[in-house]
Amino acid sequence: MKTRFSLGLWSQVRQHSLNCEGGGGPMLFRRRLVTALVSLSLISISAHAAGARRWDMTPSLRSEKPLMLVSDIDDTIKRTHVLSTRGTILNGPRTRNSFQGMSDLYVAWACDTTATTERARCRQRQSLTRTADRLIAYVTAAKGKLQMFGSLFLKNSGFPIGLFIGRDQSDAEVSALFATPAAEVPDPPDLPEKYPPTLDYKIATVRKLIEDYPEYDFILIGDNGEKDVPAYHAVTTWARTHRSNTRIHTFIHQVYDWQKGVPPADGQSLYVTAGDLGLELYRRGLLSEEGLGIALTQTLRALQRDEESVFPDFLDCEELLAPGRLPQMPDDLTSATAAQAERLLRVLKRYCDRSPLS
Repeated sequence: MKTRFSLGLWSQVRQHSLNCEGGGGPMLFRRRLVTALVSLSLISISAHAAGARRWDMTPSLRSEKPLMLVSDIDDTIKRTHVLSTRGTILNGPRTRNSFQGMSDLYVAWACDTTATTERARCRQRQSLTRTADRLIAYVTAAKGKLQMFGSLFLKNSGFPIGLFIGRDQSDAEVSALFATPAAEVPDPPDLPEKYPPTLDYKIATVRKLIEDYPEYDFILIGDNGEKDVPAYHAVTTWARTHRSNTRIHTFIHQVYDWQKGVPPADGQSLYVTAGDLGLELYRRGLLSEEGLGIALTQTLRALQRDEESVFPDFLDCEELLAPGRLPQMPDDLTSATAAQAERLLRVLKRYCDRSPLS
């Protein structure tokens, strides 16, 4: 039996946050370097504000099919440090420790296809008024009561409303939070009652989403800490044979070096911040320039306020500096957006070129 979408999940969750402050001090030299670079970027943002208002608000999107974004949570959009027991204990219960800029990017992406006059309102309401051709599913391997922290995190950190699928949920517990007056929303997928270990769980869940939404293309976003790389690779390999009309774009958050973590599989693109992820989404025609501008602006501002909210001490992105791994600059950006993108890429290169904390 399938469950109709409901608007009740996050409204039923208690309005509280468990803030556990982790240890570890900032690297002062790196902080000062990044802050100086970002300050220059924000001066450019202010100087180009008038030009930004002249953007063509109609997104130049090349995807002909509706899109579903499937996102992991821990270490993908939440600063958890899952490869550290201490980090997981301290950061897992927290509900406001996102990688800053990611919620803005997700909301902007979700609202890209709404009417121009409604887009700002859509973003203000966490994409509640978006159309049915932009759907989001959050897939977490958390079990039992730990899933509450994931739900609270998504709500308190301003992420778009969408499917929340936990590891031991049954269909009746899979709630969806889409409000799409312009189109009928499909039912959530039928999910197995119990799952084997994390890798098999993620493969089965994402595969089931693709099977149940054949009219959608997919964006898969995960990290290189645990099972996302092999799970997404297995799903993509399966889809080439069994869902050849479904296009899948895979993005992996470079959080750990490839000895601690996992190197990307063929066809998977790396990202470090919401800004460079937005740049690659734009380059593939999956995000408007307006949405890219929002991601870049919010990432640069977050770096100026608190570098740790974008580059936590456990993040190691040196492998991203290898030729061909950084996103390419499109040649069709307005001067304002291009200036922000170039500055973010300079910050990224300088940060990733430094030795990580042990």
